[in-house]
Amino acid sequence: GKKSSQKSSSPGTKKMNPSEAKRAQRSLVERYGGDIGKGTQERIQASMESLEPHLREAAELHKAVTQFDALVAPMTPADRNRLIPAVQSQMAEDDRAKLKSLMEEHNISAYDLHNVYQ
Repeated sequence: GKKSSQKSSSPGTKKMNPSEAKRAQRSLVERYGGDIGKGTQERIQASMESLEPHLREAAELHKAVTQFDALVAPMTPADRNRLIPAVQSQMAEDDRAKLKSLMEEHNISAYDLHNVYQ
């Protein structure tokens, strides 16, 4: 059965359904040069798949944490508390901690992770 119990969105903000999201994504891709993006995406995907599992996990965590940081960087603490659910902040912190221990355990540098996405 379908899970329709998630009514956490406030009135007025409608969550995009998957086909709308795909369409929006496609129009973004078309606007910003789809093939270049697609090629890059495929290259990243291919290089990710060729990585050792711990490096791939670290790279994915690094990307998630970096995106989270970029999102919250311009926010004031008040904005952050208002806009970012505590659980999401907690997940980002957990990711950061997991990333740190992976990097220490496997001797991965931030430079290594940055290069994965080049």
